Amino acid sequence: MVTFSDNDPHSDDDVFFWLAINQSSAAACPMAMPLDVLASPTPETLLGFRTRKEQIDVQKLLLTAPIEEVRRFMRESLPKMVQSGDVVCIKPQNPQKPSDQTIWSLGLSQNQKELLQKEHQEFLKNRHRELRNRIKRK
Repeated sequence: MVTFSDNDPHSDDDVFFWLAINQSSAAACPMAMPLDVLASPTPETLLGFRTRKEQIDVQKLLLTAPIEEVRRFMRESLPKMVQSGDVVCIKPQNPQKPSDQTIWSLGLSQNQKELLQKEHQEFLKNRHRELRNRIKRK
């Protein structure tokens, strides 16, 4: 689900500085990317900001502020930012568990994104099976 202000619709050419929020993780994309951004693992929420400074300020708040302040921001401030058109909020389907690294991609069609995610899941399953077999052999 993509959420932005009805008063300020974004075009496909707009670019944003993205934060991938997944549980207690908030990974910042180092460059501006369009609405068809893809983060792997799939986060619970993607937030798109107009400037790098806004992105980093919110990331710092999410990672260092007391949990009550973070909850207040997510409950009160963020919806106002989205409604004003300052921030884009995407709630991807089927978020995945956070990992040590976030991989950012752009310009992929929905089919390509689904295929990439499926291939990534298959790779992880096979890798897990390989490691489990190695352990059994020892």
